[in-house]
Amino acid sequence: MVYVNGHNSFTSIIQCGVPQGSILGPLLFLIYVNDIINSSSILNFTMFADDTTIIASHKNMTDLIDILNLELINISSWFKCNKLSLNISKTNCMHFQTSHSNADALINYDIKIDGVTLINKDYTKLLGITIDKHLTWNYHIANITSQIAKGIGILYRLNNTLPQKALLMIYNSLILPYITYCNIVWGNCGITKLNSILLLQKKAVRICTNSSYITHTNPLFHALKVLKIHDINVLQTGIFMFKYTHNSLPQVFSNLFSFNSNLHQYPTRNRDNIHLNNPKILLAHKSLRHYGPDVWNALPTHMKQLSYLNNFKRKLKKMKIIEYDTIVNQ
Repeated sequence: MVYVNGHNSFTSIIQCGVPQGSILGPLLFLIYVNDIINSSSILNFTMFADDTTIIASHKNMTDLIDILNLELINISSWFKCNKLSLNISKTNCMHFQTSHSNADALINYDIKIDGVTLINKDYTKLLGITIDKHLTWNYHIANITSQIAKGIGILYRLNNTLPQKALLMIYNSLILPYITYCNIVWGNCGITKLNSILLLQKKAVRICTNSSYITHTNPLFHALKVLKIHDINVLQTGIFMFKYTHNSLPQVFSNLFSFNSNLHQYPTRNRDNIHLNNPKILLAHKSLRHYGPDVWNALPTHMKQLSYLNNFKRKLKKMKIIEYDTIVNQ
């Protein structure tokens, strides 16, 4: 029923679905769609609310396309049986590959659902992160660089109007969220690629402190207690590893790492560290599976032995900020 200007429309019984905006709506929707994973025993599903990602891999491209098209028929049937509609215009596919492989490998193949060929994209946005087929993060960095530049424009116009504390609040509200959001995923892609964001951060702290454009920024980062983008990545990675060592991560991460003590019984000084894999592909070295143990093992022993997450976060951030002062003094 709809109520407008004191008048009610005719009432109608809902046969399926939930009223938009209802309190139970999101929960009931999740319960309703979560069994989509049973529509295929081959594909891997990653789900967040109504955003579903399907992942498949195979050594042979022809076999991979055949498997996908066959499994998509099953998924389409699941949608129809559950009286749900798929917005095909917002559905696309991506072929993940190394930058040295054949970039045109998918051109002669069609991935279809309900007879409609899905668009093969070089990059797409997933939950606010722009992912490209080579996992270079170039498109994502370009996107957030543009957004940060807009925030700095606002800071610049307010520079002579607001005090430092208020300018720092604007930085934390309009700039920092773009740098911290999912930084653990993309923030270790390389110093050169992140340099554009770091330069904007330096510009922002100069504006907040009303400093000259040639002022050395390490003292400014230290005074404002603001982390650089690389150290934000270290902080987020360290928090993840702390949660792993304390068994407070979701079950899916339970076997992501192994301690050296589980691999051998020798009483070495690194026995209690997390085992560091050495993958052959350079891209894998930037992944959390490799970089996470690297960050954790480099921490001082007293920090790895802390019991509470908030205490760990505070001490790790303080340690990184003190480094800016150390660099200046040197």
